[in-house]
Parts: sequence; C-alpha cells; structure tokens
Amino acid sequence: MSDHEFQHLNIVQIVHGDAKLSGRGGSSQATSDNKKQNRQKHSRYVAKKAAKIGDYRKKHIQDRKSKQLPDLPYDTPVLLKLDPKTYDIDFLHEMFDFEIISEHEDGYVILSSPEVDLSAFHAKATGFESKTVGTARIAEIHEVLDDPQARKERVLSSKMEGIVESSKDSDEVIVEIGVSCLGNIKFPKPISRYKRDTDESWRKRQEEWTKERSETYQKWDDLKYNRETQVDKFISDCNGDILNIIDGKTGKPAELPDSFTVKAKISVQAVKDLAVNYPHVFEIKEPSDVSPIPIPDTPEQYDVEVPKISAPEDDAPAVCVLDSGIQENHPWLQAAILSSDSHCYLPSKQSDETGDEVKPGGHGTKVAGAVLYPREIPVAGDHSSRCWIQNARVLDQNNNLPSSLFPPRLLESIVDRYSQSSKETKIFNHSIGGWLDKSEIHMSPWAATVDKLAYDKDILFIQAAGNIYHSDSSVDSPGVKEYLENGKEYPKYLEEESSRIVDPAQSFQALTVGSVSHDEYSSGDWKSIAPKDYPSSFSRTGPGMWGSIKPEIVDYGGDYGVNSADDSIQIGQPPELKNIYPNLVQKGGDGLPPVERLGVGTSFSAPKVSAVAAKIQEVLPDASALLYKALLVQSARWPDWAMKATLEERGKIIHQIGYGMIDEQRATINDDHRITFVSEDLKRIKAGEAHVYRINVPEEVRNPGDDSTILIEITMTYAANPRRTRRHLRGYYSSRVDWKTSKHGESVASFRSRCLKNQPDASDGQNQFSWTIHEGDSWGSVKGIRRNKGAVQKDWTLVKSNQLPEDFCIAVVGHKGWDRDPDSTAKYAFSIK
Repeated sequence: MSDHEFQHLNIVQIVHGDAKLSGRGGSSQATSDNKKQNRQKHSRYVAKKAAKIGDYRKKHIQDRKSKQLPDLPYDTPVLLKLDPKTYDIDFLHEMFDFEIISEHEDGYVILSSPEVDLSAFHAKATGFESKTVGTARIAEIHEVLDDPQARKERVLSSKMEGIVESSKDSDEVIVEIGVSCLGNIKFPKPISRYKRDTDESWRKRQEEWTKERSETYQKWDDLKYNRETQVDKFISDCNGDILNIIDGKTGKPAELPDSFTVKAKISVQAVKDLAVNYPHVFEIKEPSDVSPIPIPDTPEQYDVEVPKISAPEDDAPAVCVLDSGIQENHPWLQAAILSSDSHCYLPSKQSDETGDEVKPGGHGTKVAGAVLYPREIPVAGDHSSRCWIQNARVLDQNNNLPSSLFPPRLLESIVDRYSQSSKETKIFNHSIGGWLDKSEIHMSPWAATVDKLAYDKDILFIQAAGNIYHSDSSVDSPGVKEYLENGKEYPKYLEEESSRIVDPAQSFQALTVGSVSHDEYSSGDWKSIAPKDYPSSFSRTGPGMWGSIKPEIVDYGGDYGVNSADDSIQIGQPPELKNIYPNLVQKGGDGLPPVERLGVGTSFSAPKVSAVAAKIQEVLPDASALLYKALLVQSARWPDWAMKATLEERGKIIHQIGYGMIDEQRATINDDHRITFVSEDLKRIKAGEAHVYRINVPEEVRNPGDDSTILIEITMTYAANPRRTRRHLRGYYSSRVDWKTSKHGESVASFRSRCLKNQPDASDGQNQFSWTIHEGDSWGSVKGIRRNKGAVQKDWTLVKSNQLPEDFCIAVVGHKGWDRDPDSTAKYAFSIK
C-alpha cells in the first residue's frame, strides 16, 4: 500500500429507534362494489361456491377409498382470487383458519382448510350479507374457483404442464415437488409491559410468552416432519422414488421455514393427482438440471514457459470452486490447491475422484485458474498465489449434474463441509446453472437455498449469469444463431425472455455475474459480435425475480464470433478470433497446452469476481460476507458507452450489465481522492426499526467558493430468512431493509425527526439528492427500476461540493416481512463512497 492509499473507514451509528413508516392501503372498485351495491349477491356467490367445494371434497375422499388410491390428507384444497390491491393476505388465515399454501399472480391464492366442508368459510360468507362483525373482508374475495382442475395450472410449471399433457399417464418423469408446511399454527402475539406489572409479574409473563413461542416453533417442526412423511408415503404408494441423493445416501428434502422440496421420479398420473388433489403442494416443476457448458474445439498447440508459483500465505482466504473438478497437479494451480479438502460428490465416483474429466481442456480447471489469475496468467518469474482453492467436484465428464443429485441438498452439504473447514470458507464460486422457467413466480428451491445458506452461514456465492448457446433449435431457448436468423440483432435479443439468467442466478444473496467483451476483432470472414465493454453476445440478462437488478456486475468473459459469408450465419469460437477470448489455465494431457485462449462464458467472468472477493477478505478478514458483497458492487462502474446512453436505454442496460465492471483498487483501498466508509461489523435490524448513521463533511470540502463535482455512491446488502410460497419480496423475506439519506442542507435533527418516531419536531433542508435509480420507478434517471427491489441496493449521484450538508446522514430501515417473531432480525452491511 502506497503513502497515498489507506484502508476503509468505519462509519459510526449515532442513534436508532422506531422508524416512521408510510402506510399502505386502498382497494379496487370491485371490492368497494361488493361492500355496497353487490353485498347480497356477493355473499350468496361465495357461500354457494364454498358449499360446492366442500361437497366435492367429501365425495372425492370416499371415491379414493373405494378405489384404493393413495391416501391424501383430509384438508380441503381451495383456490381464491383476491383483490390484487390486497397487501396482507394473512387475513385468510386469521378469519377462516385457512392455511396459505402459496400466493400467485393477479391475486390468486392457493389455500387449504382443515374443515372438509368449509363450514367456517361458509358461515363468514353468509354473515357478510347481514354485515355480521368480522366478515367485511369477504368483499376482497373476488372469485372462488370450484373446478379442481383450475389448481393444476397454477401448481405445475409451464414446462411441466407441457410434459404432462403430451405424455401417457403411465410414463415416468423426474420432478421437484414443493410442499407448504406452515399449517394453521399461529405465532403468539407479542406482549408489552402493562403499567400495573411489577418486575416479577412482567418477568413471569415474558417467560410464559417465551415458552409459548418455543412450543410454536416445535409445532412447526413436527408439522414439517409429518408432511415429509406423508409425501414420502404418497410417492411410495404411487411406486415412485425419492432422488435426493448426496454422498451416495438418500438425504432429507430441501427445507425452508415455510416449505420443503423433494426431487422424485413418479408417474404422470401421480403428478396430476398431486397437482389437483394434494392440499399442501404448491409447485411441481422440472428438475433444476445443469445446462451443459459448450466446449470449443481443441486449439493449436503452443509452448508456454512455466513460472515459479508459490503457495499463498497460511492465513490467506480460500475460495471453494463447485464445478467439474480440477487438475490439481497443474503447474499453475498446484501450489494453491488444498488437496486435503478436495471432495467429489458424484454418486458414481469415489469421494477422492476429484479430477477434471471434461474434454477438451476441462472446465473446473479453467474456473480455478481464473480465480488465481483474473487478469494475466504469469509466464515467467516468481509469483505467489493470491488465495487458496478448494475443489468440490459436482459435475461429470460431460459437464452435467447427474439427475440423482438435488442442487439444494448438494449446496447444503458442500457449505456445511467447507464453512466448517480449517479455512472457514466464506466465498463459493458457482459457475453452474440450469434452465429457469420464464414463467417462474416463486423463487426456485435451488435459489432459495442459496439465500437461506447465506443468511444462516454468512457466506457469499459468486454465481455465473449463464450463457446463450451458439445455436439451439429449441423453442424455449434459441441460440444466438436463431436470434440473428429471425431478425433479432445484437444486442436487442438480450432483452428477450428466453435470454434470462439461469437458475439459481435469480437468488437475492448470490452475486450474479454477467460478461462483457474486452476487445473487438476480425479475421477473414469472422468477426466478434459485441463491441468492447458491451455485454458479451452470449451473456444472459435480467431482470431477476420481481423486478430485481440481475446480473449485479460483469467482468470480461470473451465473446462469440459471427461468420456471415455465403449468405449463411455461423456462430462460434474460431481460433482466428483468439484475441477476444480470455486467457485461461486449462487441463493438460491429450496434447493440449497448459494455458489457452478459446473458452468463453460467464463461467469465466464469475471467478474473476471471486478473486477480488478473496482480496477483500484478505484486507477485511473479520468482516461479514455481506460487506464483501457490498464492496464488490460498490466498486462497479458503468463503461463510458452506458453513461452516454439515453434515459430510456439505461433501463435496459442495467438488466444487461447491472452496476457495471468491478475494480479491485476501488473495492479494497482508498486514495487522496476517494474515501470509503463501511459498516465493518455485521449489523442486525428488526422490522419497524431505523438505524441512523452520520458522516461529518469537513468544512474545506463544503467551501462555498468551491463547486467541484463529487460522486456519492451508497451500496447496501442485506439478508433475511426466506420462504418460497409467496410471490413478492415482502412475502419472501422475513423482513425487508432499505435506506434513505438526508436532503440538500438538511440538519441531523431534521433527518432524525423525519426517520424516527418520538423525536423533537424539526424540518429543514431542500430537495432530495438526484439519485440515479431512486426509490420509485420513475424518480431516477434509470427509468422503470427501483433500487429497493432486491437485497443489493446501490445508487449514486453527482453533487457540487458546496451543496453538501455539514452532516451527511443515512438511515437503514427495517420493514415487516412474513415473520411475526418480534425478535426476528435481518442482517445488513453497507458502504458509502
């Protein structure tokens, strides 16, 4: 570190308290009509439908018994359509004792009732006509669907529905089955101290409430176990098989607080039965199989001098590479490989068969090399490895994940092993992905498991965004060749639904990495497709789930070439264009050189980000993985071409390259012209709380005679407990977090009054800063995007130095999610530059 470089500064929290939160309300005209002129008609409609559903269920249960079909739980499946403006759907649980199985688009909610005849629901519907107390919200129920088949189209993914419709009932398919397991168990209401409470009576009430809370969690655990047993028996009774295999053993389902997911091989008839009649199933989808990575032709041989590579320092960070294995004795890699930690998870292999068998050149070997050498591969001299590499082999010789492996359980097993290793690994490189259904409304089990592990273990997954193939004739996923032949030019085709990121890149906690081209080149009839620093022609794009920004960042992963000679289109990676390909370490043998320029893909841009993450961990070894993530995103900048784009174009660009290219210098050190403040310790915040931080701006910076332009960047990352059965961020996370800042010229007192309850009234300051993204879809200069849509929230603005306030303040605010436990917290970290 030079004399003009210094470490990040810790930002100090000055106060915290109850947050001032804006309310949410309103309803549609249809709901208003149901309360007024349509009350009698609507009451009788809902009551009639409830009775019909109850009658059908009782008859159906008897029919199953007479036909000796597999047993089902007696709960009755229910499908309603609510007012789309209804924010909190938990009233269905409170009013009717319904279990909320899952929330879908356009107000549809899948429910189950412990009453076969729906008597409680029927009584409320009847009472609505006479305005019986406690029935008013019947008006928000716009439709009651009594056709059992209506449930099937919302339980089956679009791809699985096509498979089912085109198959015989006796055909077997592999599916992932999502099952809700919250039941009708109600969390005990929080208590507060009464004026009449003595210390002893208050202590006793607290103990009673704590005991009741513990009993509630135990009931949820028992219910989950019982439903896992029920589903296991149902699959067995249908002559199906559970396929959750890890280390050669049948493992548990992938579990989240509200649900579990199993991978199974069952008949199409069983799929239909589950989708229509099993009351607690909310999703049946095709498995999250890995999409194979296209391997280029073997390059010409060439000689490369082998430098002297030494091992990292003993206390250097480790990066776990989940991939096809690694050639561990490779001269550029062997010094950094922790061979004692290597493990193979393939059921057909021994645990020590961790070599990279992908031909030609391997895949995991290249990924590991990109972690160690993100910019240049040394060819002479002495060099020290930047970090340790741990080898977790999960892909076979074809770069595929075997169908018997279940990604969520696989990740749990790997994280358990490596986070508890001697290195206490925090960084996991995941250059793997599977097809993501473009109609996905729930977070996938794979992605939700990443979110859960990051919350529980404080780890960071660096995830590849995925690649569009050279050519793919399938309707769901055309390749670059098909796009161009159909008149969809680059980069327009990157906006297509079929160009979306792969599973689990939509995970909120995974830091998703796309690719940009580092050069333009042509040779003969071949030329590169993407201009320099533009998104690579193969790089998959966002948006992510529920409008979130994905990928968040990009790095150099190369580009495809196009040959349009003879009125035909060829797409590929010809050796003639090797200047546009990243230089990668590759698996030796078979006459191949140890390094080469031919492989391209987001698989190789992601590990370059892992390299910088490891450097951040080296600088801040005790900081949270959330801060590593924040600093990576904080260091990212848009290239010049993006900064010059029109406001309309920026909304599309951000879903192609996220926040831009990262920079190791900006992520790890400061200089005389750049200061970074960080929350080095992991922070926790409850729903309804606000934490206020202050940065004192020196007077010399605010000099009235100085109109220098200053760039302010803020990046916050947070993690909370996820659940899969809801379709909004507010229902997915146990609590949500966002941030707000002081205005131009606003005092600390005014900011505290604006953000916190029970503060002295104070109001000053002028307009908000002109943030690029902002809190509203149309507030910033990037239109159609909100910064608080995901778990990474970055924004930036240019400010004249003489317009800065004396104290620049930021408030981190917690909002209610699904968790009703008052002690539940979200974790966060942030950086201000």
